[in-house]
Amino acid sequence: MSLLNTIRAGLGIRPDPPPLISVVLNLRTKATLTDQKINSAVVRAWGREPRKDLNEHIVYKPPICFVKFEGIVLMVTNAGRKYCPEQYLEQAIAEFPEERQKKVVREHKAFLTIDLMSPKDPRRKQKHGCYRRMAHLAAEFVDENCLGIYIPETGQMRPYDSEVIKALRSDRPLEELERWGSPPVAAIADNDPRLIAAVAEARRRWPEFVWAFEHRCAEQSFSVKAHFIDGDSQEWMWVSVSSIVDGAINGSLGNAPVNVQNVREGDKVTLRASEIGDWVYNDGETLIGGYSIAPDER
Repeated sequence: MSLLNTIRAGLGIRPDPPPLISVVLNLRTKATLTDQKINSAVVRAWGREPRKDLNEHIVYKPPICFVKFEGIVLMVTNAGRKYCPEQYLEQAIAEFPEERQKKVVREHKAFLTIDLMSPKDPRRKQKHGCYRRMAHLAAEFVDENCLGIYIPETGQMRPYDSEVIKALRSDRPLEELERWGSPPVAAIADNDPRLIAAVAEARRRWPEFVWAFEHRCAEQSFSVKAHFIDGDSQEWMWVSVSSIVDGAINGSLGNAPVNVQNVREGDKVTLRASEIGDWVYNDGETLIGGYSIAPDER
């Protein structure tokens, strides 16, 4: 059952209604919206202001705003509460296997939705155009207050990272939102036999990674997984490798932390081989390494 159907079931609504065409921003705190901010967002997203002579308009009566533009009608809702009601929160969290997705559901306190009101039941090509407009508009409200993007129709949950806005502004936003910049983050205990075996195998075969990096092609990407500690919190995270010099592995943190707060996505870090718990690179078609990644996550 999808997150949306979980909510609907709790409210006594049948679990298989017509798909909701919507883009949901899961927020830390309620967004601050004004008529001017919404109008400016429309202009930046779509290239011009609504025209009265074309019967286009923006009507904002907090917390709801209606936008009519070039034949489509959108409803923007800005709410200071969780998108998923508290009583269904744990069930909703369980639906997402990835730790960053779980964090979005668990920690968001507010949401902003952009729902398609008209046309009803658009055909495939028309729906693509509607999603593109909705995603472009959503991008104008995304910043670090946004924990993640949820697409109710498909069940996609994309945690916020440095590539989210670019994905939303693309020509095919739903496809781009599915492309994450690093392997998934899964909860594995440090004493888990799978993790112990994966670390041992990655370290045993470390010279293979070094050789491949030294003979890399421009289009290849190389990452290592390292253990980060922040007080009582700790987390294995991926680092995108930029150089290996005299045994020092230099790179940038490739994903947003879930537990630790002393580093952020994109931070420059330097590691030693003894700190590496896994490594992965692509040879143009195949993922090499990734001993801690489950087969269905590759």
